[in-house]
Amino acid sequence: MMKNIKKGNTLIVKGPARVTLLKGELDVLGKIFRSDKGNSSSNEEDENVLIIPSAQCYPFYANDNIQLEIYTSNEENLKEIEENSISPIWIKIKDELIAQLKKERETPLKIMVLGFSSGKTTLIKYLANNFFKEGLKGGYLDSDLGQQLIYIPTTINLGSIKDYIISSENIQSENTIFIGATFPKGDYKFIVSISCRKMIDDYIAENKDVDFVLIDTDGWIKTEAGILYKSFFIKSVNPDILIAFHNEEIDELKEIEATAKNQNKDRKTYLIEDGNEHFYERDKDERRFLRQSQFSKKFEDFRKISLATSK
Repeated sequence: MMKNIKKGNTLIVKGPARVTLLKGELDVLGKIFRSDKGNSSSNEEDENVLIIPSAQCYPFYANDNIQLEIYTSNEENLKEIEENSISPIWIKIKDELIAQLKKERETPLKIMVLGFSSGKTTLIKYLANNFFKEGLKGGYLDSDLGQQLIYIPTTINLGSIKDYIISSENIQSENTIFIGATFPKGDYKFIVSISCRKMIDDYIAENKDVDFVLIDTDGWIKTEAGILYKSFFIKSVNPDILIAFHNEEIDELKEIEATAKNQNKDRKTYLIEDGNEHFYERDKDERRFLRQSQFSKKFEDFRKISLATSK
């Protein structure tokens, strides 16, 4: 299928799909694709082809009039909107953080994204790609046990951002800690928090020239246990910047935000108060599928070998 998108519009594509840019320039979460120049950051032969996996959704923003070739099993997976799906508040936060990161600092900025709803990992990708575009160096800590981007579920991981991040294939774990659960219940909430703090400290100690560490979190916020976990996590990691997907109807989230503010008066907090109707909210089956896909993808080169035992 051939599709033309006007400048300033966004085509939101749900996978599975294959999209090839034939004409123009587009922006996917801060990564620029140009039909005339290709994309020098990638080593793939065709640098203007994007594969959108099942249960994933990518926004294609047209920097000018573009032409796309799209392979999809269902045209309902394509949605064109007459605006940028990246909200103005995201752009404002990105610009302010870049300006701050370009100032001389003794230590890297620790930037944590918090929230109950979807959008946290998408925002992390958007910030990482724009920081990378500006020549800034940093790492990505993924603490979401159930929906890992970097490696397999049941682990927490930290990797350097060496290229633009669109999918899990664009970043590799440099430090993995096995937790053994997809949910930080019981004592796991303390183990995860302290482990994340150590991973960040070790990463900064080993990489003297980094400018930032982006910290992704899970959506466990509701209930008293969720408040305890997130408050202890924030206290342990002690981010310099806290970006929260605020929801006035979630009292637990407001309590976590207030506690975080009291923990560190110098911490800069951004509240993203308006929801984004263009975010794709996965259901339980899709989340389960993504977990299984991550296991399959990471373990595809492993083989199961049965050894005979002597009686």
